Amino acid sequence: ELVYRLDGAEDIAKIQVAPAKMDNTDEGKRIQEEIGTHMITDPESIKTIYEVLASMTCYGASGWDKIDYGAEDAPSDGAGGSHRAVRLGRYLTITTAYGNEIDGLKYTAVSDMFYEFSGIAYSPLEAEQAEAVRRALGIDLPQ
Repeated sequence: ELVYRLDGAEDIAKIQVAPAKMDNTDEGKRIQEEIGTHMITDPESIKTIYEVLASMTCYGASGWDKIDYGAEDAPSDGAGGSHRAVRLGRYLTITTAYGNEIDGLKYTAVSDMFYEFSGIAYSPLEAEQAEAVRRALGIDLPQ
């Protein structure tokens, strides 16, 4: 609220959702292309994401050890875990009603957590929150 002037969901104009890019092998790139980039503009999805973000606890900087984004699951041949991390990860760019862009936020459904490039980790989401965020971001859990 203080940094980005977001006092409610109505202060967010749109949210761009892009695939995670931690696996740039041919297969990783194929998965990224399959997922594609899309824009969230409907008020209900924006409200869901805003409310979840506003409810989280920030663990602070240098919290890489708290973030399970799937990389440690990746076998040495690059298959499996890293591909799963791409399928379950999204990069968000939030455009505010004032025209500012917030582009450091990531989400992983590996552990149902938001985090930022600099190692800032946020508390894991409750099951109901995670389900709503996955639905809004277009993440399908593997069966």
